[in-house]
Amino acid sequence: MKTKNLFISGLIGLFASCSSQNCKIEGTVENAKDGDTLYLARMSDGNFTPTDTIILHQGKFTLQEKCDSTIIASFFFYDQESNEVYSNIFFMEKGNIQLNIGPEGRVSGTENNDIYQEITDSIYALHERMSNIYARQAPSDTAEYSPDEKTEQELVALEQQSNRFVTESVKKYIDKPVGYFLFLSCYNMFTPQ
Repeated sequence: MKTKNLFISGLIGLFASCSSQNCKIEGTVENAKDGDTLYLARMSDGNFTPTDTIILHQGKFTLQEKCDSTIIASFFFYDQESNEVYSNIFFMEKGNIQLNIGPEGRVSGTENNDIYQEITDSIYALHERMSNIYARQAPSDTAEYSPDEKTEQELVALEQQSNRFVTESVKKYIDKPVGYFLFLSCYNMFTPQ
């Protein structure tokens, strides 16, 4: 437990190296009605803590504040009409951040957010390929599915490709908040060294 706290404390210095500047978050939420609520949470000591409740007007919102560091954050929106929950990670940092929230949501506008979106797009594309392979081989009835050897090899190869991509991304961006977050998300893919 002490090791984790020391590690996180050390990273606070890394993330606080940015000079104090404005962080502006603008966004749109698909299918939102006036008065719907968007919730934001910020990571603190390895956990997300709810911090902001934003009342939406015409599906849009703006939040502006001073940012003297990069904060790992998340948003949460419940679409009552479709009964869907939309949530994702983003990085509160100096600059103009754009959140487009919905089924095809995107986060962009600043360095860490652009990197994170690029990484998640690549991972989702690999997982989509895996889903398509599974779907074309899966039986239409309720019988238990067992892929043939060739299909199994395809799926394993794509999973290995996905794992390699994630570990390479962590190593490439470990000095940035996005790399730190990826590491926290998949630390079990690494050896202690």
